[in-house]
Amino acid sequence: MAGPSTESRFPRPLSVLAIKCRAEEGFWDALRRLKLDVLGTDDSPLPITGQLPNITHSLDIELNRHLSSDLRLCPESLVPPSVNSYGNRNHCPVPGTLINTNNMKGFQNLDRELLLRAEAKKILHDIISGKVEEDPSLLLRFLVISFADLKNWKVHYNVAFPSLVFNTKMTLLSQKFASKVLSKKEAASLYSSLRKWRSDTETIVVPFFLVSISSDSSASVRQLKDWNPCQGNCQKLLFGFYDHGHSKGLSKVPGWAIRNYIAFLNIRWKIEKVHFFCYRENQGKPDLEQSLIGEASFPPPYGWQDPDYVPEAIGWEGEKPGKGSKEIEPKEIILESMNPVSRDNEQQLMHLKLMGWRHFPVNIEKLSHIRVLLLGAGTLGCEVARLLITWGVRKLTVVDHGYVATSDLVKQSLYIDKDCGVPRATAIIPRLKERCPAVEVEGIIMEIPMPGHPVSPSKIERYMLQEILLVWTASISLVLSEYRKRGLDFVTQAINYLTYLKDLTGIMDLKRPNACSKIPISIPANSDKFSDVRCLLLGAGTLGCDVARILMDCGVRKLTMVDCGHVVVSNLARQSLYTSDDRGALKVTAILSHLSEKCPSVDAQGIQMEIPMPGHPVSPNEATAVLEDCKRLKELVASHDAIFLLTDTRESRWLPTLLCADENKIAITAALGYDSYLVMRHGAGPGINCEVRLESNTGSTMYSNSTWTGLYCIWTSCRPLHKNVNPSRWVLSEYRRRDMGFVMQVINEPTYLEDLTGLTDLMKSAACSQVEWVDESDDEFVEL
Repeated sequence: MAGPSTESRFPRPLSVLAIKCRAEEGFWDALRRLKLDVLGTDDSPLPITGQLPNITHSLDIELNRHLSSDLRLCPESLVPPSVNSYGNRNHCPVPGTLINTNNMKGFQNLDRELLLRAEAKKILHDIISGKVEEDPSLLLRFLVISFADLKNWKVHYNVAFPSLVFNTKMTLLSQKFASKVLSKKEAASLYSSLRKWRSDTETIVVPFFLVSISSDSSASVRQLKDWNPCQGNCQKLLFGFYDHGHSKGLSKVPGWAIRNYIAFLNIRWKIEKVHFFCYRENQGKPDLEQSLIGEASFPPPYGWQDPDYVPEAIGWEGEKPGKGSKEIEPKEIILESMNPVSRDNEQQLMHLKLMGWRHFPVNIEKLSHIRVLLLGAGTLGCEVARLLITWGVRKLTVVDHGYVATSDLVKQSLYIDKDCGVPRATAIIPRLKERCPAVEVEGIIMEIPMPGHPVSPSKIERYMLQEILLVWTASISLVLSEYRKRGLDFVTQAINYLTYLKDLTGIMDLKRPNACSKIPISIPANSDKFSDVRCLLLGAGTLGCDVARILMDCGVRKLTMVDCGHVVVSNLARQSLYTSDDRGALKVTAILSHLSEKCPSVDAQGIQMEIPMPGHPVSPNEATAVLEDCKRLKELVASHDAIFLLTDTRESRWLPTLLCADENKIAITAALGYDSYLVMRHGAGPGINCEVRLESNTGSTMYSNSTWTGLYCIWTSCRPLHKNVNPSRWVLSEYRRRDMGFVMQVINEPTYLEDLTGLTDLMKSAACSQVEWVDESDDEFVEL
């Protein structure tokens, strides 16, 4: 059914077509790189430039559907406006503001109405100051708010096109197609002037303009800054703008730009009745059959000249009007189109870039070109190779002459069952490439000559020809001097004569202190007893993998792994048990097969469970499931002999610590940070883990979210302070009295533990005493 005629039903409220944003995936990927490599924790607003397509369209309805009149954001939009402020025949540059928050909570907590009004105030200020006359694109300001979820390669965002809200509605008094308003002579002259305007490099990107038609029917197109000369020299004066509305198939509705344009004309030039011209094109030429000429009225707004006035505004894309607060659904884009190999490599290097945010900058490019020689591919060789890859080293040469044995599988983290019998220098290559496809690994099967182990001169010569540098334990200046003087002859003599180096360096004359004879060579271990110990490992990440292997190497055969995460590509270099085949799998599922592969006699089980945390409220719908998790965790602690707390956050260790203290079970806490590590035993006995700060995960930074460390969390573990949130006897007493009711209250009320233990009052008294506390919550927190 045909729509209503443009000539009917006047006057009526002015209806306009909202503008939309089309953000390319490349724009969000460029933002992700900018955040990771440059901005870090800086979430200050950024100036950006959008590209508003000009009004070319086709009369072919099917073809017209594929033409977009939406504001376009591309990678170049993030270039500073001074560089990117030019346009071309296809688009006009439009200024915008980007606010990219550091975490999802910050994105959700943004006051969208306040932000929109702040942008509207900028537009109003530009109108009053006259800036719009010099740069009309300021009337089309836009706002983008976003959170770049770097870990999950997602971006959550909203876009707004601020438009001033008036005290009274705009009224449309008349509207017709231009061809029905203008005479043939006026139309021909205007057509010619518009072609000239659109071919001039200076005016082609100006979205608002004046159309002056003189008494002799000649038309000219002028810039807004020519307003004063135009007033007395024309019979008709039209206020034109590039109109995007027609490409949506709504030829009778002006585009969004007309709202701020009429506000500008009313406020700046005191025009209450505006004769507007919605300029439209067809295949690059003026289309007066589709362009609109109309008249709209707008009473002068009251109080807008006040420099402190903050106008009301509308303009959020996808906003759903309603009573009270308005609902704005965030949009989400998943960055899937990147090259998978490039994406995997970036994920593995992400933690290094994060270190530069807070600790120290890492020159990843330099590290990637460093060549590292590893002499030995056993237990240490495997660990060092993985760690070097984690630090961004991509060129490794591994020298070893041994073979993978079954007994190596538990200790040497890179090898698997099918590597048994294969030379280690050969087997290590595919295992490293599985974890990091970008690494260049060369394996050399060679036995390194040793002093005091005679061999033939020809064999020594073969070693030296391979240009392998032997780093002697006794590489003091005397030995180096002798080597530089005699070369290969010196090496041959050192190898073939057992005491030569000792005689040369004088080591033979040194006497061993008596104390050394009292040091035991090894500590006796009861392997049978270890095999019956049940160990509960909370966390199956970097620490979980290594602790599980070490426990098996010590004879432990009963392990229970608890984790809720999945294996991702960035885990492969750091988390020693996983391979590329495990990507996307649950960690507690993947780890079982690898534990059994390395030690078939191990009795291991995996439990997928998220550990409930204090101060992280749950909804009524989730309460039952969380309570069940608490009870299940309690049963697990009770049924195991030793509990290892290997999770990433302090909150996730609180409940297990409480349960271990209640059950008097040994608890081992281990934590790895970028610049530190921590290992401590607590649980059984009077020493209880004690810390002051409760919340550490909500809104946590990417660099700090990797694992919390620090000695302050155990500063009173030997003699606990009663005003602490961890299980001192006061907290234990309350738990034993109320059981899971106490736990659920701790989970749902962030300050309950602090209030219960008196920590709140302690902090207040400290504030009154003007004691300066270091509060980590002042950090700018960022999520992956």
